[in-house]
Amino acid sequence: MTGRRHVLAAVLVITALLLQLVLVNGLGLPGGPPNLVLAVVLALALVDGPGPGMAYGFAGGLLGDALSSHAFGRLALAWTVACYLAGLVAPSGRLGGRSLAVPVAATGVLSGLATLGFAALAVVAGSAHEASTRIVVQAVAVSIYGAIMAPFVYLFVRFLLGRLEVARA
Repeated sequence: MTGRRHVLAAVLVITALLLQLVLVNGLGLPGGPPNLVLAVVLALALVDGPGPGMAYGFAGGLLGDALSSHAFGRLALAWTVACYLAGLVAPSGRLGGRSLAVPVAATGVLSGLATLGFAALAVVAGSAHEASTRIVVQAVAVSIYGAIMAPFVYLFVRFLLGRLEVARA
């Protein structure tokens, strides 16, 4: 990966984090807000594969950890695993054909699994404060919202990274 690609990925994650904090968290949707930052790092992982995907998930999760009150590193670990799995689904951005079914399904499923993984880490660390039904409802909501956002986020990320490659050539 080139330095320009790293910079673009960082700008995308930071922009998504700012939008999450300023706009998305205040939407008041049932089950909790969508996770735009997670959708972006999953899209980056789907485009670039498992190795870079882990780096994106770790960086995005670490930023989220730094801006929250939970134990540092829990979000980074959950997102690292989710982005690694996303990268395995579509290594090097080669999705079968032009179908958006794979990124939509992967983003939906992995968003929910990342949320459940984050909650499981809280249980393991002994700091679980929420009822299990609330966590399951939140995971389902994040999955649905992730699947809804996936086509837009994935296509936007793929377009920007593709334009970067064309500009470099």
